Amino acid sequence: MAQASAVLNRWRELRLPFESAPRLVRPLPGGLTNATFLIEADGCPLVLRLSHPQPGRLGIDRQRELRLLSKGAAAGIAPSIIHAAPDDGILVTEYLDMPAAPLPRTDAQAASLLDSLTAIHALDPGAEPVFDYVGHLDRYWQALQEATAPSAALTRRHARVRDDALAFQQGIGDGVICHHDPVPANALADGGQWRWIDWEYGARGDRLFDYAVVHSQWGLPESAFTDSDAPRFALALNLYQHLCELWAELR
Repeated sequence: MAQASAVLNRWRELRLPFESAPRLVRPLPGGLTNATFLIEADGCPLVLRLSHPQPGRLGIDRQRELRLLSKGAAAGIAPSIIHAAPDDGILVTEYLDMPAAPLPRTDAQAASLLDSLTAIHALDPGAEPVFDYVGHLDRYWQALQEATAPSAALTRRHARVRDDALAFQQGIGDGVICHHDPVPANALADGGQWRWIDWEYGARGDRLFDYAVVHSQWGLPESAFTDSDAPRFALALNLYQHLCELWAELR
């Protein structure tokens, strides 16, 4: 709260696009990497995000995030950007007054979730390069080695998963825009209207990675993904689970 208050107190200096002094309302839940707050500015509720001080250490490209967040907002599947200052670690977006998306307990709910993923994957990739999953994994591993001495078991597991990542990378082709973190905490839904937040790992990649996340975090069976490929899905799942393991050690 103190950091958010300090930022809001400097709103003129930071050139936040408000007519009057913004007000801190409360912290928002979630945010394992960043800190997010509900604020009020010029009578409107907004979200202030204060970013992790070392995004590169976690493989985050803030400029890429903003490009994809803008595309998602234009497509109606992400919040609009009000103000972005990556160098200051500040992002202000619209506040979406929507409930958290429910875990799919019916075929209709599962279909709605899958439709929302399809909307992400249908975004125009433009000139975005294909995400380097192997390089991302290597950055995590290097950062972990700099911070501690990984166990022998983790080292062996990492070597196996890196081989999987190489095979996965080689089969991507042109790829599609992926969220790369489509977990329940990042989804809001009201009826059939879905909005996705936290696009910091969004990139052009393989939709099977998003499927692996949804399989792990939402409980959908692999059979729900009608355009899946079983061998590559297994590679994506191994990669995702190992990245989660390393990320938990680093954050």
